[in-house]
Amino acid sequence: MAPKFGSNIERVVGNVSDAEKERILDKRKESFNSQVFEDLRHKERPKTPTELELITLANEVTNALRRADGLGDFEVPASNFHVIREEDWPEGHRGAAFYDSECQAIVLREQEADIVFFKKIVHEMVHFKSYNAVQVTSAANPEVKEYRVGIVIHARDGYAQYFNNLNEAVTEEITKEILANVEHPLLQGNVAQTEKVRSQYPHATDPSGKPFFDDDTFYVRLADETTLKDRAVRVFGNERSRALAGEGFGYRRERDILRQLIQKLFRRNPQFKDESEIHDLFRMGMMTGDILPLGRLIDRTFGKGTLRRIGELDLDIDAQEKFIKLL
Repeated sequence: MAPKFGSNIERVVGNVSDAEKERILDKRKESFNSQVFEDLRHKERPKTPTELELITLANEVTNALRRADGLGDFEVPASNFHVIREEDWPEGHRGAAFYDSECQAIVLREQEADIVFFKKIVHEMVHFKSYNAVQVTSAANPEVKEYRVGIVIHARDGYAQYFNNLNEAVTEEITKEILANVEHPLLQGNVAQTEKVRSQYPHATDPSGKPFFDDDTFYVRLADETTLKDRAVRVFGNERSRALAGEGFGYRRERDILRQLIQKLFRRNPQFKDESEIHDLFRMGMMTGDILPLGRLIDRTFGKGTLRRIGELDLDIDAQEKFIKLL
């Protein structure tokens, strides 16, 4: 399939003319190409040569993801990434990176390690390269807002949204798989360092007493400049959590909900040979926008309206988790 250029918006939904829909699409293309944001002018720093190379690598691995679902390549240029200085990142902002559909941009806080930078841009680039659509809302004062981002569906009034938890879970699982399989010289140093620290302190724990290292840990460093002996005391002693700093894959509860749902679907549907086949349905729905096969499978397995109910519980993850457990 031919490569995609310009805006990632596939469709405009709403009771407006075709000419108005074209105007909306043209505006998103303009946003994609201009990338001039006054609010970021004094907060954004130039990207390093290493970051530019990692952006190229991220485009390669996410284009491979698109091709797996029959989609053409879609390049997100380096100009659409905006690296914000640590001291200028908004205080209290949830997360260290985000994808902005309206601005057609990925914004992230500068990172200390190449592998952390790569992980974060891959996650946001998967959002960028998944199915995206906008709408003219049905509210009294219509606005142009998101309609679809991957699996996420926004209500026609522009306020409620559904399936964000599943969308983030699928995106993070894809990101984890990509990091597990990618090999690149720029990442090897961080990987080797992490494995070295893991081998030195395999029993390190976090402040709650849980193991510091698990399957989600992908980057670790020693957090201070004390001697190895002091570090060992601090790792295993009363201040053990202060000696190590690291990064792990996020959205743990959301991913656990996804895993439980996939396991239950697999047990009740013998036509699937492996759980990965069901995971593929989630991925394909996210990338292509066609979630009907997934919806039919879930409602046929658990009863009509099940998929909708899962989406309605997005804002109450405790209730959503309980609902999935009881299926």
